[in-house]
Amino acid sequence: MVDQRKEATDLESLYHARFGRMVGLAEWLVGDRRVAEELVQETFAGLVENPPTLQNPDALESFVRAALVNRCRSKIRRLIIERRHALSPTEDGATDHHHDTDLRRAIGTLPMRQRQCTVLRFYEDMTVAQIAETLNISTGSVKTHLHRSIRTLEHALSGGPES
Repeated sequence: MVDQRKEATDLESLYHARFGRMVGLAEWLVGDRRVAEELVQETFAGLVENPPTLQNPDALESFVRAALVNRCRSKIRRLIIERRHALSPTEDGATDHHHDTDLRRAIGTLPMRQRQCTVLRFYEDMTVAQIAETLNISTGSVKTHLHRSIRTLEHALSGGPES
């Protein structure tokens, strides 16, 4: 059994080393820097309270990344429900307008799974196999989602209609 103090130290080291990168990943997924920072904090806090028991200590970063992606997915679902029930929809979009680029907006319109695959592939520079493992889907599904998202983004950014 792995010593829980060592796991806490490893988690703390990972937090300090990768916080900015994890926030960037979450920001690409949820589209809001403030929310992304909160999600990263919540993810690490949850893991401190209930540390994972991993057979391979080198898998800690992958485990944290997967936990963060799942937390982002839950937040996106809550936001969708909130927006559906809002009395008056707004055109506000992202609260952090200086980060609001055409690419970010286009990625934000992708279906959740396509967005996750795209961000993990091009922001986190993960392989198809790593994405499949993180999202718990097949490599074929990852390839399909990436193909569709790239096609959609090409059309959105070129101003042409989707095919």
